[in-house]
Amino acid sequence: MRAAAPRILLVALALAAGAWLLPALEAVRDQAAGERIVERAGRNLTPADARRAEALLATAAAHTRSSTPELRIAQLRLFDGRPAAAAQVARGLVRDEPANPEAWALLAQALGRSDPPGAAAALAHLRALSPRVAPIAPKN
Repeated sequence: MRAAAPRILLVALALAAGAWLLPALEAVRDQAAGERIVERAGRNLTPADARRAEALLATAAAHTRSSTPELRIAQLRLFDGRPAAAAQVARGLVRDEPANPEAWALLAQALGRSDPPGAAAALAHLRALSPRVAPIAPKN
């Protein structure tokens, strides 16, 4: 019986680790599935495709600490002709991750027509995060 105790402990630890990792793995799967729907549809994205992709991405966002699913939701909304809804997500992202250049770029793009000063402010913030670097001169 004593020899079985370490094995039982090892199995219990493996099961606990699996239970801990499962939601993260499901999030990755859902994110990939949502992205695949959009990639396959391309310019022919139907409202049903958009709803299904957004639902998968929202599920992924709920089960991961990564902001990537939310970025994809904002991109999808922008692509789907819903810039105000995209801006709403992007505003949340820049609030939570002020150093995220992709979120600032999305916010600028989403605000482009409806709020040009807001778009300009987002671009200024993006430039501050990612300043242009002069090219390095070749050494002779």
